[in-house]
Amino acid sequence: MNNIGPEGCNLLAGSIKDQKKLEMLELESNNISAEGIPALSDVFKDLKELKSLNLSNNNLNAKAAQSLGISLKDLSLLTNLNLCIN
Repeated sequence: MNNIGPEGCNLLAGSIKDQKKLEMLELESNNISAEGIPALSDVFKDLKELKSLNLSNNNLNAKAAQSLGISLKDLSLLTNLNLCIN
C-alpha cells in the first residue's frame, strides 16, 4: 500500500519489465485506477512466469479489466488473480 497512483505505474512498469522470472506481484490498495493499467498491461503480457497478481482495491473499472484480460490471457502459469474491491 504505497499509493503509487497512475503516475507511479509508468515508473513501476519500467522497473519490472526486465524481471522475466517474477512470480508474484502485490499491488493491493495503491490507487492505480484505470489510468494506470495501460502501462502495467504492456509489461504484464511479457511476465511469463507470473503466478500471482493482486490488484485489489485500486479503483479499477470495466475498461481496466478488459485491458488486463487482453494482457494476461497468455500467462499460462497465472493461477491467482485478485481484483476484489474495485
